[in-house]
Amino acid sequence: MEINRTCPKKHELKLYNNPNKKCYKCNGCKEYGNNGMRYRCDDCNYDLHKDCMFSKPTTTHEIFKDFVFKFYEQPPPSKLYGKRTKRYCNACGKHVKGFIYHCPEKDLDLHPCCLNLMKEFQIDHVKFHLRGTKAKCIFCNQIDLSGIEVWSYVSECGEYNVHVSCIRELIVDELENGTTDILALKNLGLPIQRRLKRNGWMGKCA
Repeated sequence: MEINRTCPKKHELKLYNNPNKKCYKCNGCKEYGNNGMRYRCDDCNYDLHKDCMFSKPTTTHEIFKDFVFKFYEQPPPSKLYGKRTKRYCNACGKHVKGFIYHCPEKDLDLHPCCLNLMKEFQIDHVKFHLRGTKAKCIFCNQIDLSGIEVWSYVSECGEYNVHVSCIRELIVDELENGTTDILALKNLGLPIQRRLKRNGWMGKCA
């Protein structure tokens, strides 16, 4: 069952469409939102991603399909180091600061938005699929982030790999530079395509 949230003062959050489609920081997971729609309390200046607004007590993900994740409003302490240890999302590799899905059995963590990432996208007739992989990212030339194996979008042929965090940073950069139509799925591929070509993408799989 999904949990329908309010702001800390118990005001109802209303669906809000930002006409300028600028970035905002979610008060739940503390990560930036890069779409124009969120749930908001104007009186308290409080915003939540859709995925943070409608959290579930427990859930699963196909990449970690054998394990159950529990929702926490604050990152749970490490079994080894207590609260002193930072937690990092096993999808994007970023520091966990707020709302999180945590698997106690395997000590795994996922941001709510990372849990609900799109499963695939297509560029130049080539599909990229969401995977957990140890291949090097064509954007940042790294394999692991924050010392952990993270998720990537991998081309059908397996030759091209892009970290989900690198795509997120690209979207934020485009929005901050005034690109207002990137949020449409058909337009999302354009800046990704440009970056891929700068890094050796030939427009097709081998």
